[in-house]
Amino acid sequence: MTQAATATAAPTARPTVRFQVLGDAWSLYRMEWLTWSLTTLAAIAAAGTGELILRIVWLAARSSYFGWFLGHGSPDDSFLFWLVRISIAGLLAGGAVRMALGQIRGRRPRVMDLFEVPDNWFDLALGSVLMAVLVSFGLAVLVIPGLIAAGLLMLTFPLIVDADLPATGAMIKSYHTLKAEWLPVTIFHLFLAAAAGCGVFFLGVGVLVTAPLYVLSLALFYEEIGRRGYSQL
Repeated sequence: MTQAATATAAPTARPTVRFQVLGDAWSLYRMEWLTWSLTTLAAIAAAGTGELILRIVWLAARSSYFGWFLGHGSPDDSFLFWLVRISIAGLLAGGAVRMALGQIRGRRPRVMDLFEVPDNWFDLALGSVLMAVLVSFGLAVLVIPGLIAAGLLMLTFPLIVDADLPATGAMIKSYHTLKAEWLPVTIFHLFLAAAAGCGVFFLGVGVLVTAPLYVLSLALFYEEIGRRGYSQL
């Protein structure tokens, strides 16, 4: 085999961050802007309702036989309360990622897609908790390790909902796929998170646009970068 042929045969699917993905996500959002905005509104309402139910159950349990187990602090100080809250967020995030991947592949998204409970719902909840623990610990250690962890683990949800990997397997696969370009990946994820967070500055209404952009960008990143990178592992 000649040197030129060898160069051609060499792997070219190395993950490469493409920041223009946000523009592509914007195009996808514009195609189904009403559905995505309503989906975000439904997710916020579901999370708020879940929070309210948890607090009611907590107060009821406090006055029952299980009060000794819950202690005397507020629910916000309880690890159990935090665990359930993060698990609910993971289920909603998984549903949103599944919607985004469906749209990218030609399926029109529906608001109710967000609430379809998949068979691997436990892995979504567990993955959300494990990532939250790792990122929180990293942020507590000089902040930067947490940002790096968030970037390297960003493919976890797409791998769970699309590749049907278990939570730990998805996290490991995401890490190995992205570790070679950890710096641009970290900057890319920070950029997406900052863009999504900008929505709260427009009286909170902007999140109906910026939150879908984050999910769509993540799904596009998975399609364009992640899946091509798996062949190298």
